[in-house]
Amino acid sequence: QGSSPDDVVFLQLKQARRSVVARFVHGDSAWHAHQGQRVVEYQQALQTVSDPLLGWTTVGDHQYYVRQFRNMKGAVTVDGIDASALADYAGICGLLLAKGHARTSGASMIAGYLGGSDKVDRAMCRFARSYAEQTERDYQALLTAVAQGVLHAETAQ
Repeated sequence: QGSSPDDVVFLQLKQARRSVVARFVHGDSAWHAHQGQRVVEYQQALQTVSDPLLGWTTVGDHQYYVRQFRNMKGAVTVDGIDASALADYAGICGLLLAKGHARTSGASMIAGYLGGSDKVDRAMCRFARSYAEQTERDYQALLTAVAQGVLHAETAQ
């Protein structure tokens, strides 16, 4: 219940699958038997205040995590933002994300696992470049779809 008895609470059930990095970190057996539990525990570790309704469950053979569905997060308006400000904003988001992940107890384990080599750095850079190129291709496909009338889009005024 929120501030009024008429408030509605929506719960979102999201399927939780084994982490793609689990086999590299934990071998063939994942650290958590329940992937929903894994998601919940890491969210609780990363967030100063987490969703009080955050939990996990199993339905049939599928593992899920449950959370309150609400969109009460603040947002930065990026309409009309110039390239320099966008780069600053992306950098701040990256720093905050890194800081949140560094708060987990696994940070030192990850650092030890990665060692002093720059192989991971180079692999991450290759992935980032590849992802950026894919994003550009997706954007061009979107523009083409809008131009051909396949998708409707409104432009900022």
